[in-house]
This record gives sequence, structure tokens and C-alpha cells, in this order.
Amino acid sequence: ENLNLASGKDYKINNTSVLNATTLGSGVVNSSLTNVGTLTSLDVSGLVGIGSLTVVGVSTFSGLVNANGNIKITNTSPSIDFTDTNNDSDFKITVNGGKLKIQDTTNSNALRFFIDSSGTVDIDGNLDVGAGIDVTGNITGTGNLTLTGSLDVDGHTEVDNINVAGVSTFAGAV
Repeated sequence: ENLNLASGKDYKINNTSVLNATTLGSGVVNSSLTNVGTLTSLDVSGLVGIGSLTVVGVSTFSGLVNANGNIKITNTSPSIDFTDTNNDSDFKITVNGGKLKIQDTTNSNALRFFIDSSGTVDIDGNLDVGAGIDVTGNITGTGNLTLTGSLDVDGHTEVDNINVAGVSTFAGAV
């Protein structure tokens, strides 16, 4: 048997609207609906479990986004922008052409750091290291080398030109 209400009328329980032709009543807080069609707006308060979510367009989050797994960004040039809201430098991490790049977007997209697909790391600017640097292989440098402290060389060393200021101590023949 059907219950047919005239247009513009509501189905009510205890004088509270629970359903009309276009709206589920605001007093309905639980439902076993499995399909609601296309939503044009959705406000959620509290925890929501969603098995799979596909979003087309822009999503805006306020507060912490917690991913208890991997985050995968797929694009021909995927990137993440970091915008510092207190006017410090902003940065962008991009993968493009087999290179992972970190750019300073506040300073004309200055390239600060990149790793190419061969594993070569380039740093544009100074590298400040708080502990030691261990190198396996050859070191090639251009420019001046300034050391504060001791230089300990084990093995054969060739120096084309050496200028020593201060006291020098030699053990053995010179």
C-alpha cells in the first residue's frame, strides 16, 4: 500500500518533518541509505569511513592530514608546493625528466637541490654539515680549500705548490 502526499506536504513523526518530495528531514540522524546520487555539497562532522574516494577538482583541507600509508602523486611532472604563511621562503618539490628537484619559489624558482636518475646530487649554494663527511672514491674540487684544524693525510700525496705559514714539523727526511 502507498502513502501519497499532496505536493508541498511532508511526512512527519511527532510533528517533526522526516521526509518531503526533495529533502530528508534534518531530524533524521541515522540511515541505511546505500546510494544517494550526486551530491552538490557535503558537510561532515565527526569520523567518516570511506572505502574508496575519488575527487575531481580541488580539495581543501584545514588542519592535519593523516595518511596511514603511502601517498602517491601521479603526473608527467608531479610536485608538492610548501607555502610558508609567515613570509619565509616557499619551496616546491618536483620530479621531472628523471630528476628530483627542490626549488625556492620565493626566489625566482632558484634550484637549491636535485638528484638525477644516476644518483648524482647537486646542491646550489653552501652545504653545512654538522658532523663528519665520509667519502668513498675521488674528490674533485675547484676553488680554494680552507681548513680550520688539522689535516691528516695517510698515503702518497702530491702537491704542486705549497705555502706554509707558521711552524712546520717533519719526521724523517725532507
